[in-house]
Amino acid sequence: MPTSIPNVIKTARIKRGLSMRSFATKAGVNCSTVSLLEKSPKTVYPSTAYKICKALEIAFDEAFIVSEVDTDSDEQEARNEQQSS
Repeated sequence: MPTSIPNVIKTARIKRGLSMRSFATKAGVNCSTVSLLEKSPKTVYPSTAYKICKALEIAFDEAFIVSEVDTDSDEQEARNEQQSS
């Protein structure tokens, strides 16, 4: 899942002369989402990250860091759920 880089998002928004509200509208996300992303690193759905980057006209890897998913622990969790059913 992508994690935001707050100062990049805020700087890009301000550079384009967008208020939080107008940027949120342009990106198709809630204003509260923009506020949270600009305050501290937050993990978001890839679709939300894409909307943010498209609205700011910046590359995905400029505004977000993608961490690897630990598939081993996900698979173990799924097995545990099946066993407990």
